This record gives sequence, structure tokens and C-alpha cells, in this order.
Amino acid sequence: MFREIMTYLVYGRMVGGKLQTDRFAIKRLDFSFDHDYFTPEQWFEAIKGPGVVTLAKREKIRVEQSPFTLRDDGQMGTTTIYLGSNDSGRMVRVYNKRGLPG
Repeated sequence: MFREIMTYLVYGRMVGGKLQTDRFAIKRLDFSFDHDYFTPEQWFEAIKGPGVVTLAKREKIRVEQSPFTLRDDGQMGTTTIYLGSNDSGRMVRVYNKRGLPG
């Protein structure tokens, strides 16, 4: 399904054998990966290193800590790391709302 959506967004759709490009603009695209085996802090360390190439500006890395926010796994404290800016076309947000799998 994801492949079909991306093909439509990139190439448009065929109607009567002719390519129809619909008028739309993607303002935001969110992906959620629940219960991954890494933390926001590990991701932060990885993107700071020289082995990662990004089009987002590293000057725009922002770390937010909420030590009293209750996570879905019952633990206290969340961390959210932003790479890029909402004002740009490139931003990644990594957070640990759920916690690591047991």
C-alpha cells in the first residue's frame, strides 16, 4: 500500500491512458515506528557523528526533556529530539512516549 501511495504522489494517476496530475501539496508526512529498539538519546548520538549525512541543518537540533511526563509503559520522563525546523521542508522528530519493549 505504501508503495502505491508514493507512486501516486510522485507520478500522478492514469485516467483513460493519460497521466493526470492532481493539484495537491504535501505539507506534512508523519511516520510512526512504535517499540523500536533505540532511544531518542541513541538517535541523537548517531546524528551528531560524522557518518550521517543530512540535508537538515544540525544547528537546528533541539532536545526537549519532560521529566514528569508519564509514558505509556508507566515510567516517568520523556525526551523529544528535533532535527530541522517546522519552518523548513525538512524536520525529523524522535521521542519515547511508549518506552522500549520489555
